[in-house]
Amino acid sequence: VDPSLSEVFEQCQLDHGERRTNAHVLHLHRDLIALSRGDRVFALQDGACVEGAVLGVEALALRFMGDDGDARLMVVNFGSDLHLRVIPEPLLAAPDGKPWRLLFSTEDVGYGGRGALHPELKDGWMIPARSATVLASARTTGSDSNV
Repeated sequence: VDPSLSEVFEQCQLDHGERRTNAHVLHLHRDLIALSRGDRVFALQDGACVEGAVLGVEALALRFMGDDGDARLMVVNFGSDLHLRVIPEPLLAAPDGKPWRLLFSTEDVGYGGRGALHPELKDGWMIPARSATVLASARTTGSDSNV
């Protein structure tokens, strides 16, 4: 396809009406940008302080460490609901034994999800289908994002 053709140009025009019809998607993207810019642990990342692990065939975890030992845990599931009853992955353990707090979830109803829930349960972790969740170590203060 020749990008200089006027038909191609016209097909690539943004439909500003989608801001209303897909408001939840716009809200999600704005919150993700705010999280990446406003959260001090994510803002510090240079690649050297990120660790990852496979949690299942279609699920993974990324742990981001701050310079003060504070951490963020991103859990992404591309498949169906995943219930981890046995957790052999040390990246899921909260720093210094302090509990994780929910910082962000694509399951938030504001994004069209079923409702954001903390993935840690009494009998393991429940990671919703086709979702991304970000947890923050509990010692963080109000200066962090709360998307």
